[in-house]
Amino acid sequence: MLIKILLGALLLIPQIYASQLSSLQENLNITHINIPNLNLTTDDNSFELLGGIDSLSFYRYTGQQNFTSGILPNSNSNGLTYYSNNTFIQLYEPSLDSRIERIIPFGSDSFILSGKGSLGGYSLSNQLLFNLSSFSLKQIFNQTLDSVNSILVDGTVVCFGGNFTLSTNSLNGHSVALWNYTANSTSLLPFVGFGENSLINSITKLNDDNILFAGKFYTLDNSTLLNVVNDTMRNISDINLGQLIPLSAATWSSTGSFFDEETFVCPDPTIEAWFQNGTSGTLNCNLPFDVAPTKIRIYNSPDPDNEISLFRIFSDPSESIMNLTYIDPVLGQLKHCDAFCPLYTKQVLKSASENVTLSSEMIELLNDNTSDIRWSQDFQEFAFVNQLSASSLRFLALNSYGTNVGLSSFQIYQDAYAIFANNSLNEPSCNSLESFSSSDLSNNTWTRGMDDQNYVKTTYIPHQGVLPEVTFHPDLKYSGQYSIELYTPGCQQDNTCSSRGIVNVTVWNTNNNSILSTTLIYQNNDQLKYDELYSGYLNYSPKITVTYHSGIYSGTTAGTVVVDRLNIMINSLDILNEIHNSTNSLELNGLFQYQLSNFSTSSKDSSIARVANTSINQLTLTGFSSNVSLSASLYNDTLLVGAGDDGLSIYELNKDLAIQSSSQQGIEGKITGLKSYSNGVLVYGDFNSSKESSNVLSFNGSFDSIGNITSPITNFANITIDDSELLVFDNNLIFNVSSSSQISNTSSFSLSLWSSGSNSNGDTLFSGALSQVQFTNLSGSVSIANNLSATSLRSIGSPYAAIFLNDSVTGYVLKNDSSTSEMIFSDGSKAPWRWTGYVDSMLYLTNQSMLAVGSSSSVNGELSILNLDSFKVLANETLNQNSSVKTMVHFERNSSILVGGNFSISNTECFGLCLYNYTGNQWYTFLNGTINGTITKLQIFNDSQLIIAGVFDTKSQSSVNLALMNLTDNKLVLIRWGFKEPVKDFITIDDNIFAWNETSLFEYTSNSWVDIPISNSNSSTTIDSIGWTTTTDNNLKKRDNSETSNNVLIVKGQIYDNVYGHIQAMIYNFEEWIPYLSINSLVSSANQPAELFIDRDVSKLFDSQLALQVSNTTASITASSSTPTPTSSPKKKLHQSKKKIDRGFVVLIGLALALGTMTVLGIVGVILAYAFRDDDGDYDVITPRVNEDEMLKTVPPEKLMEFI
Repeated sequence: MLIKILLGALLLIPQIYASQLSSLQENLNITHINIPNLNLTTDDNSFELLGGIDSLSFYRYTGQQNFTSGILPNSNSNGLTYYSNNTFIQLYEPSLDSRIERIIPFGSDSFILSGKGSLGGYSLSNQLLFNLSSFSLKQIFNQTLDSVNSILVDGTVVCFGGNFTLSTNSLNGHSVALWNYTANSTSLLPFVGFGENSLINSITKLNDDNILFAGKFYTLDNSTLLNVVNDTMRNISDINLGQLIPLSAATWSSTGSFFDEETFVCPDPTIEAWFQNGTSGTLNCNLPFDVAPTKIRIYNSPDPDNEISLFRIFSDPSESIMNLTYIDPVLGQLKHCDAFCPLYTKQVLKSASENVTLSSEMIELLNDNTSDIRWSQDFQEFAFVNQLSASSLRFLALNSYGTNVGLSSFQIYQDAYAIFANNSLNEPSCNSLESFSSSDLSNNTWTRGMDDQNYVKTTYIPHQGVLPEVTFHPDLKYSGQYSIELYTPGCQQDNTCSSRGIVNVTVWNTNNNSILSTTLIYQNNDQLKYDELYSGYLNYSPKITVTYHSGIYSGTTAGTVVVDRLNIMINSLDILNEIHNSTNSLELNGLFQYQLSNFSTSSKDSSIARVANTSINQLTLTGFSSNVSLSASLYNDTLLVGAGDDGLSIYELNKDLAIQSSSQQGIEGKITGLKSYSNGVLVYGDFNSSKESSNVLSFNGSFDSIGNITSPITNFANITIDDSELLVFDNNLIFNVSSSSQISNTSSFSLSLWSSGSNSNGDTLFSGALSQVQFTNLSGSVSIANNLSATSLRSIGSPYAAIFLNDSVTGYVLKNDSSTSEMIFSDGSKAPWRWTGYVDSMLYLTNQSMLAVGSSSSVNGELSILNLDSFKVLANETLNQNSSVKTMVHFERNSSILVGGNFSISNTECFGLCLYNYTGNQWYTFLNGTINGTITKLQIFNDSQLIIAGVFDTKSQSSVNLALMNLTDNKLVLIRWGFKEPVKDFITIDDNIFAWNETSLFEYTSNSWVDIPISNSNSSTTIDSIGWTTTTDNNLKKRDNSETSNNVLIVKGQIYDNVYGHIQAMIYNFEEWIPYLSINSLVSSANQPAELFIDRDVSKLFDSQLALQVSNTTASITASSSTPTPTSSPKKKLHQSKKKIDRGFVVLIGLALALGTMTVLGIVGVILAYAFRDDDGDYDVITPRVNEDEMLKTVPPEKLMEFI
């Protein structure tokens, strides 16, 4: 079942599409992602990802994330994927118990899939055709092929080999099958198969006319093809043994059926002469004389709906079911039947006859070569096992292939030549015979002896008239040993015992009219008798005369002369002995050369045997174990044959495929497979490590080891990705052919490969899983450029925090080898300071050349004031336990820093937000302790306002998240409260505030809040950091239809999008969310997510030029009614409510406030000037946290600071 459609693209947009790539993108609705062209420069406004970045990819296509996020241990790694031009499309994901084991290209837009389980609702064991153009699956076979090891495509015909049984037309073939795409049909090969328990490992095309099968077998299903015969054998089809009984004199009966006797006794295979409704019927034949039948020839009905499938034969007077012997036309084997004998359809017989080489293959000699049975495309013959005398035969049709039963005819044969004195019985049923036996009667009065008998008689008075005589003319076709017998009817049945006489019987040599034998026979026998006249060799047809000799009792009385028939028995024939002695059988042992042209000849008497005893067929008969399991592969004119424990043999073939030379490769161990690849042939298995350095060898005229693979190898697949061919062994070991190196799966590239196939158009299908990222081995922080490229900041390492100092220098903080934090500058130089924990915040005091650093550790937090000119530590304030400094804003005119975080200062009334005077190293309360709690960020807004974020309390409101303070009048406006989760961070763009916590992004604009849902993300999405920049794209959607605003947000986190999957960065242009980056972190940085850092001057956001009022001033607090409550709905702007005041009161209140403000400001200014005065302009240096040795060999400050 198709469960999802996924696409990946690695590197640049493909400019030239493979034959089916564009159609797949269109059919599967795969869209290209247009990433905005961000305004990023290397000198200013550059975009960096801080932390342990291992690799990343720019998002280009829907579904790409499925090929960049690594292969999870419990994930399904046997899906079907399309690949072309650095683009991946996952097409199907079968069940975990399904496996695609073979993928073979077919035509320009299709692939054959073979394996176990199911795909898209179809059984892989039925072999599937997957068409890329129509995106459709089709079953090739109606039956399952349990195990397919090799598939060979030869034009529009495909050959499958393995270990299976395929049944077609009542025929079972083993281990090999054909599919004809043009005819859309499946079939067995002309030789049917390789016998039961056979196995095919490989199918190799030797040339346009020869295919080599290699495996484990020793015969063919049609074993008669292995009979190698001389020229005499090819004439056996011309030999007609036995005598056809003339059924024209027979009588017939069949109840309720149609019967055309004249057509029946002279068979025409195209005409149905007997027909009966229903699937059973009976036809009785009363023979013209008693016969000991040897075989019956049956012509099935030409109508497919009336063809008989099963029959039996009764004989009378024995009333017994006859045991029969026949040749199975499909298998070429001799079989036996009695009560249920099979008849094949005309179509099966025709197909079987086309698959035999010689007509002699359709004949079997019986009874010491004195009789035969045969078959053709028109009839089947069945021999009678017991030759009993029969006066009638009854044919019973037991079942039909259709709805009725019918026959064209049947004919009956006996092995003796019966020649009757009644010559009418010698005449054939039809005029088809050119010559036949006959008899002549003397010119006497001859009559039938009795009405129900066939003999003739006459009365003769001695010495009166013509002497009674009967002359027999046998028609013998072949030379050999014969016996001639004369049958004399008994006298009791016709009451002629007293008148019977003596006859002279003479056998004449017709070549020279000499006598072979002569004898006197008494005819007064009571019952039927026979006398042997002659037994010996005949190479001609003799003449036999029966002549009245004398009476028995009187020489003058009238006597009765009776003559019945001659039986000439065949003892042996010269030609049959020659045939029998010229037949031998071709042996096979795991190799079979199949020559197509031999099986396409139309002549059944071709002088070319269909299976030849070629040098390839013979080569494994010696030097190889019996019934060995072989694999074969061809490289140019070199044939490689792997034989398991018997090693590897190499054969050089000439253009006629004859072996010119052979050699053995000295491999000790077991060979399990031979497969072709781009550089030759791979030989793999389990080899002796003392002899071979690897269990995989490559042959391209000579042998080389592949890698250092020591584990046994049983399976192999290869695939080309980014122009590099990868050899994958047992879905575990990977060898890169292009770099000649063995590689391992990493977070940058990982591959699980069960099978693959590629066509000449650049389309590749593979079963497995793959993860590959665009930029690899970044090993730390990364700089992102305008051209969608990523550059490693490898010289810096993996910093987790950074600060812009000037256009030339940026400061980075990272953990060193001793797990302490240190600062390194963008030119690679290091500062001498160390922090035992993490640096949480940094503030650069531009005009003072000072750096304020807030840090935290497992013990407590610290605030450090550092001189960037001398690298001296000017102040180092240790805060309370479990405290941290998260944010700072500089008030230069007050020589003070407003510090926010999670801490408290003793002896002051400040908790989380305190003012620190760095000239006097003194802490002061801020706004007289109006704000208490955890502060996450402070920022100057519109020059005169201060944004305060976190979770804090005021004197009138608890759980405040965001507030705006007017620095000129100390008015504090609460703009977001009631949320327990603190605001993690915020940024400002123009007059708008964009704030976020772990899971949500929201905007404050025009005194209203708007929730901004992140694309189609789910509840697992988290936000790490957000930055903003501008875009140079003129066609980008602009916010609020503004012609000047090209601002965009870059959101970094763990984003789980329903369309784009799990990605790490997206771009928001205030109209739509655009996937941006997939990021893989280093293992060592898994718990420290990459931090988004835009390296530009933001000092005006954290350095106010306003004079802050004295600390004992209490803020005037108001709450914006537009703040959303924890239950407010997203995407809904909350408008500030308004209460009207009379205009007169407004004027009076305004005047009073103005006078009060001027007075307060004057007093505060005087007090602050006195309290924060700087008498000598120097700083009091405190004891630094590092010793002098740690400050040696630092970079001179003038190389770092533009203001030195």
